[in-house]
Amino acid sequence: MSFGYLHLFDTANHPGSGELQTALLRQGLGLRLHSDVQNLVGMLQHARRAEEPSLVLLCGSFEANCEAARALRVVVPAIPVMAVFLPFTQERVLEAMAQGVVACWPASLRADMLASALHRLMSTMPGQARAGWCLKGRGWQLESPQGITLALTSAERALMLALCAAPAKRLAHAALVGVVSNLAPEESALRRPSVLVSRLRRKFTETGLEFPIRSLRGVGYELSVELSLPADLPEPVSSPGLPVEG
Repeated sequence: MSFGYLHLFDTANHPGSGELQTALLRQGLGLRLHSDVQNLVGMLQHARRAEEPSLVLLCGSFEANCEAARALRVVVPAIPVMAVFLPFTQERVLEAMAQGVVACWPASLRADMLASALHRLMSTMPGQARAGWCLKGRGWQLESPQGITLALTSAERALMLALCAAPAKRLAHAALVGVVSNLAPEESALRRPSVLVSRLRRKFTETGLEFPIRSLRGVGYELSVELSLPADLPEPVSSPGLPVEG
C-alpha cells in the first residue's frame, strides 16, 4: 500500500508559504512541492498509476490556480483539488469550482487551521494507510505517517511516553527532569532535558522528518502531533503535565 501525499502548488511564493509548509509537516502529512502545472500534472499521473492517495492544494495566483485546476480535471479528475486565494469573493469561489476545485479557503486563514482541515481530509480518503504517528514495539519505535520508523533510546522513549500521557500533551521542565532521572549511567548526559530534546531533534532532521515536539520557551515541551500508543506497553504511563489554558 502506498502512502498519501499532499501536492502543494505555489507559483506566487506568498509570504505565508513557509508557515503553511511547516504546519502541514507537523500534521505528519507527506508533502510534495510544485511550481509549474506540467510538473504537477506529471507527478499526479504517476501517483494515480501507483494508487497513491493524493490531495492537491493550489496556492498560486488565482489565474494560475484555475489553469492548474483545468489541467487536473482533464488528466486526473478523481484526485481532489483544493485552493486558497485572495480576494476571497463569491464570484471567485464559483469560478474556481467551475474549473474543478472542490473546496477553497481564503489565503488569510491561519496555517494551522488549514493544515488540520487537510489532515482530516487525507485521513478519510480511500486507500490511506495511516493518518498519524504511532509508537510500536512496546514503545521502542516511532513510526511516521509515511512509514519511516525511528528506533528510540530509553531516554527518548521515556520522553515520548511522558508527553503522550501529560494533560494537553505538555510537559514542564521539572516534570521532564523527573522522567529521565532514573536513566542508566551510560545515558547520564541526557538527564538534562535540553540535551535530550536536542539530540532527538537531530535524529529527526537527519531522517528528513519534521520534529513532532514543540518547545514552550521558559516552560517546557509540547507534543505537536497526534500520536497513538501501542497496545503492548508493559506498564501504565502517567505524567504531570502543564496546566491547560482555558
